[in-house]
Amino acid sequence: MTVTLDGYTVRQADLNEIFGERDVFLSIFNPLYFIEELADGGKTLLGKLLPPVSHERTLAALGSHDRTLLETEKLPSPQMYLQNRRAEIHELEETLIYSQGQADLLKQQEQERASTISDARARLEAIESQMADYTSIRDGNRDTEKAKERVNELTLRLEEQRNAAPQRQEIQTLLDRIRDKEQTVANRQAAVYESQYITTAAGLEAELKQLYAVHEKTVRLANDVKPGVKCPSCLRAVTAENLDAVKNEILAGLPEIVANGKELKTRLAEVKELEEKAKQVFLQFQADDLAKLNGELDALKESLKTVEMENAMADAAYTDALRDAETRLRQAQTELAYGNLTQQQADEFAKLCEISRELKETMLSAPIEIEGMSESIVNIREAIETKKALARAASNYIAKRAELTFEGVKMNRVSISLFDVVKSTGEVKDTFKFTYDGRSYRWLSLSEKIKAGLEVSGLIKNLTGRDYPVYIDNGESVTAIDNIRPTGQIIYSRVVGGAPLTVTAKVSSASQAA
Repeated sequence: MTVTLDGYTVRQADLNEIFGERDVFLSIFNPLYFIEELADGGKTLLGKLLPPVSHERTLAALGSHDRTLLETEKLPSPQMYLQNRRAEIHELEETLIYSQGQADLLKQQEQERASTISDARARLEAIESQMADYTSIRDGNRDTEKAKERVNELTLRLEEQRNAAPQRQEIQTLLDRIRDKEQTVANRQAAVYESQYITTAAGLEAELKQLYAVHEKTVRLANDVKPGVKCPSCLRAVTAENLDAVKNEILAGLPEIVANGKELKTRLAEVKELEEKAKQVFLQFQADDLAKLNGELDALKESLKTVEMENAMADAAYTDALRDAETRLRQAQTELAYGNLTQQQADEFAKLCEISRELKETMLSAPIEIEGMSESIVNIREAIETKKALARAASNYIAKRAELTFEGVKMNRVSISLFDVVKSTGEVKDTFKFTYDGRSYRWLSLSEKIKAGLEVSGLIKNLTGRDYPVYIDNGESVTAIDNIRPTGQIIYSRVVGGAPLTVTAKVSSASQAA
């Protein structure tokens, strides 16, 4: 459907510009629409109708503390800024709970570590006393320095043995020679006999084939000659009388053809015989070469086995010498460590040494770092307080801007509450509530709600400059409109018991004067 005005097509946006938006019309026409139907959406509508408040003006109206906090902050959307700060506070509080749990755990672990070290110290003192007794027995009537010198000497020998690599022969050259020889064998084995007589034999066979064809053709022509036809050679007519003479003339060249054919067969047989002999010579040479090459290859492989065996023996000798040196050193070390101790005493002394080592490692364990975690918790708490201060300042900013936006909204008995204060936290929360004579809109009578709605309807008229009619339903409940002086047309709908439906027009004194 197309709508035209004065001959021009108009859009919905054009109609809104001319006649006003639906919510604007209904907010003026129906006194209860703005408060009861639009509800929180009415705040958005008023915000569009009222002039915007600048960021600088809002900051200037804040307290000095909030203003200082927000001066360097970017606030393209204060509501989004507040939402982000609250999300950050929640995340930091979660981190704080985790960090405090970690700190408590570390404190408990440090207490357990200190207790473990104390126990280890007491055990170590008792063990060292027992070890001193065994040491006295071990070192009695023996030359300890000489035993140490023996250990040092054997240690040097062991190092020399480790550094003395086994006398192994180099086998890579043999491996390379074997690989090359195998390739030579493969190449000789892959060689194929190349015939020297193939061209000559092919030529003779072609000539012999041609003679066969000439012989066959001559015989066929002679057999085809009959009385009444022309001779294919001399083109004379053949009769019964000259038939034999003509055939003999045609067959006159056959003896020569046969003789030439026999000669070609003899020559071809000689060539094939030469070919077979040459091939046999090639195969014999090839077999002789392969036998020689394989013999050389087998000799190389046998040499490789010998070298590998000698290297294995050298490795075994080296390993045996190294093991012997290690055994001698271990025996000397055992003698130095346990001296005059019996086997049972030596075993007990070894156990005590191992326990002593473990206890000393326990006592050397590093203390658990708690200071860093405590500092981190302090920083998190400071960050939470900073974010909360910014969130409070942003909340106050939003409330102040709403207050400045609606400060020009003046009505007689109706007031608009833009924010509430949460008693438990002191946080300022957005709201959009109406009161009439200081009482909440929810507790008003119908007539009071209509009167409050008439004030709001008049406010929308003033802000938009549109003078739509006002429709008052249940007009019988409104005995008098004493809180506002209506402008424009007012339509009352009253219920009168027992009366027929009537429409009455009443012109105000102001209209009559006009």
